[in-house]
Amino acid sequence: MISTGGAESAGADTLGDFCRRLDLLREEAGLTKAYLAAHNDIPVGRARLFEILNGRIVAPPRWEIVRAIVGVCLAATHGQDSELRSELLNRWRREHARLWAARSRGGNGGIHPGKLPEQRIFTQEVVSDVDGRTRTVGVVTGDICDVRCAEVWVNSENTEMMMARFIDFSVSAVIRYLGARHDDLGRIVDDVIADELDAKVAGRRPVPAGSVIVTGSGELAVRNNVRYIAHAAAVSAEPGLGSRPISDIGRCVPAVMRRVEELKERDLTVLFPLLGTGGAGGDRREIAVRLVAAAREYLRFTTSAAVSGILFLAYSGLDLAACQTAFRTAGIGLGR
Repeated sequence: MISTGGAESAGADTLGDFCRRLDLLREEAGLTKAYLAAHNDIPVGRARLFEILNGRIVAPPRWEIVRAIVGVCLAATHGQDSELRSELLNRWRREHARLWAARSRGGNGGIHPGKLPEQRIFTQEVVSDVDGRTRTVGVVTGDICDVRCAEVWVNSENTEMMMARFIDFSVSAVIRYLGARHDDLGRIVDDVIADELDAKVAGRRPVPAGSVIVTGSGELAVRNNVRYIAHAAAVSAEPGLGSRPISDIGRCVPAVMRRVEELKERDLTVLFPLLGTGGAGGDRREIAVRLVAAAREYLRFTTSAAVSGILFLAYSGLDLAACQTAFRTAGIGLGR
């Protein structure tokens, strides 16, 4: 835990650590990501700011960006002590320079560029206390585009149930794009999943937080062996306030499971991203702990044969670290 607001004091050894400690500084200041994104002193847009704070970057951000973020946070925590603020800002400057020096030597600060470079699947058996049946829970690493081991994908959606634009950096955008039908030039000719979702919620927006709507998977059925998309209202959005994860995000897990059970199928594997940790800016470790705990609870006490396994997607090294923490907290080891 950073108590002084300095990168060096916490030992930021990699780009991932740097981003994580930058986000911890924000948390210590009691500021939301949405607040920073709207602040006049922050010289980048919301999407880029969230990428930086979530560690989804391949190179250190420019110093003027870091200086602005740190400056706003330090003003909130040490507003009356200009000397201390200056000292702490200099620590961040030195750490930022060190990361750029490592990059210029051919390194990237120790973090894998973007996504984790290979897909790995870690699973652990969970025995039901009710029916004695063994099911699995685990983590799959890398880009969701490469996942072919889950028949049900969970889409982290907002309470308006409006999927992200194709060009956005989000799971919702990827699902929408890959599920659409394209012509021979690659242009989208049928927005399959988004259109079905729109039809199912027509006249009922916004939906209650935690609601789940199931649609087909469009072209993902052929490309990734996906049969269903479970759209979970894990993010609430209000005009002028932006978006944020719903307060009890863990309830999305049993809500998804109930919808999957209604499909009347057997032995499905369900893939969850870390809901609400993208554009909504949720804390990945806190959310991972809640989601994994809810998954373990479901697998321990269910009698349904609908689900044989639950996987969590770890796109980046920071996502994987959050999942590992969550599994340890839940008392679950991760095997191969």
